Amino acid sequence: MYENKGIKFNVVDYRDPETGKLHRFVTTLPMTINPGTIAMLYFKRWTIEKTFNNTNPSSSLSSF
Repeated sequence: MYENKGIKFNVVDYRDPETGKLHRFVTTLPMTINPGTIAMLYFKRWTIEKTFNNTNPSSSLSSF
């Protein structure tokens, strides 16, 4: 576990068994969660975010 500016986080490595590619995730999820589960959750999150970004091209964080 690491800490920066009062925020505790973990760095989790996951090697994709199909491609052999190593993925590194920075997360606040507990270390008791399997790295494969963390990879799946991030993949699902990124899929949703990419879909949202593709459907709202005029949206940007600067408008908040």
